[in-house]
Amino acid sequence: MKILQPLIENAVKHGISRVPGEGRITIRGYRDRDRLKMFVRNTGEKHPMSETVDTGATGIGLTNTRQRLNTLYGSDFTLSLDWPQDGDCQVSLDLPYQRNVREESTLCEY
Repeated sequence: MKILQPLIENAVKHGISRVPGEGRITIRGYRDRDRLKMFVRNTGEKHPMSETVDTGATGIGLTNTRQRLNTLYGSDFTLSLDWPQDGDCQVSLDLPYQRNVREESTLCEY
């Protein structure tokens, strides 16, 4: 999914690349009735705003992702950035669940 790419790039650039040793990026997703919940979490230094949630983060990756989501879903999505107590960073997405039904392709013979 093209929506996840900039979130994973941010996890590398702003997260695990800034800590000594090994880092970890975890990508989770699940369906909750008619919603799709996705999370991109990375290890990193504890952020100074660790007690807050930023639903209006303005970095380039998050801004572009928010614009794409707005084009696809209007206001029917949530994108949030937060720093849980353990110091990791997590981006959370809540989207409408849409099943991708591909049309069967037909083989043309000449």
